[in-house]
Amino acid sequence: MSSSKNVSGVVVKPVINGIEVKVGQVWADMANNRVTILDIISSDRYPLKTNGSSYTLTGHIYNYDDPSDCDLVTLIKDVEPTVPTVENAVQQLTQEFGKLNDNLDAVYNAREAYVSNQDKKHSHYFKDVSHIDTIDIYRVLQLYNVTKPMQTPNTAEYSLGDRAPLS
Repeated sequence: MSSSKNVSGVVVKPVINGIEVKVGQVWADMANNRVTILDIISSDRYPLKTNGSSYTLTGHIYNYDDPSDCDLVTLIKDVEPTVPTVENAVQQLTQEFGKLNDNLDAVYNAREAYVSNQDKKHSHYFKDVSHIDTIDIYRVLQLYNVTKPMQTPNTAEYSLGDRAPLS
């Protein structure tokens, strides 16, 4: 992470002496002690985390403008820019695909749980037809024990009879 939001929600990048601060950079303080930026936590009062201390977005060890020997002032080593390669692209796509696959698994599992719950609630709507090779509408009517059409205008309603369903 290389930016922080101020109180008004505007994105503020950590900058020391006109140089944007990034994770992995090595900085020297006024006493020439070296520190490495390990993390930038935007929600923290001292968002720049190093291998010893925490600093403000402008490299101060304390949250006021009076200079301190511990304030960061000089960039010693910048981070190496990453050059995109096919191997890096494949690795990144593989990671993204893994995340997508995990999300799809979660959706599938949620759907299965929902369907399973619905099956339990409405089991009378489902019939085992694993022993039947083909089925037509008449066999469906038999499976659900529909005995005869009722005489109602403009509808084709059927009544469920007392017979046990065919298996």
